[in-house]
Amino acid sequence: MKSIKKLLKYSCVITALGGMQTGCKYSVNETSLVISPQFEDMKINCGQPMINGMELSQFWLYLSRFKVEINGQWHDLRLQTTKWQQNDVALVGQHCSENTDKNWKLALEDNMPTGINSLAFSIAMPFNLNHQSPLKAEGIFDNANMFWTWQQGYKSLRLDLKDDKEGWAYHIGAVGCNSPSVMRAPMTPCRETNHVNVELVNFDRNKPITVDLARIIEGIALSKSTRCLSMPTQNSCGQLMINMTDNQSPVFYQ
Repeated sequence: MKSIKKLLKYSCVITALGGMQTGCKYSVNETSLVISPQFEDMKINCGQPMINGMELSQFWLYLSRFKVEINGQWHDLRLQTTKWQQNDVALVGQHCSENTDKNWKLALEDNMPTGINSLAFSIAMPFNLNHQSPLKAEGIFDNANMFWTWQQGYKSLRLDLKDDKEGWAYHIGAVGCNSPSVMRAPMTPCRETNHVNVELVNFDRNKPITVDLARIIEGIALSKSTRCLSMPTQNSCGQLMINMTDNQSPVFYQ
């Protein structure tokens, strides 16, 4: 894997006289952003129960459309091409059950600009990438774990919790995609893209971005009947999308 620079690096000031160390501090790496998965105030770790005896099995997101707002003007924020990032789309998250795959960092192409008021991004797979041929997909798109069908495309979010019974799952992706078969890509956008737009107002580039699983599942009694796999017949999907887009209690915050 191409290494992603750490958010924090240790820097020391060395005086010119005798090379004496006069002071040390932590400085922010300007070309990366860190996302911190939490459950309320608790850092999420594999094997650690969160609610009703359930623990994390896997949690993945495709993030795209990064922008920053400076003095009322929005500017695109480009991503490096790495093992976890292609075409300005990033795959972040981790898997607890089958392997140790994990990535909670975003590598930026350039330094973060100064004077940022807001950071915005989407939990979304852009249309031109969402329905690419699975036979030709590479890198973060060659991922059966996040793929439904050529017609429907990718899951932009996958949250699986497990216990000693049946567990719980929440998957977001496009629905209402029209094409001759599930093995063909649609020519027009799906009826419901289910993209989730995120904006962090008063963004502080010196702080990590928290994603709070407790806020995702707020008001949901976790059981097999409340799973949501982006099916219109699943009643829990509506409440979960309300939670994902709630600006008063945002899932992402600092």
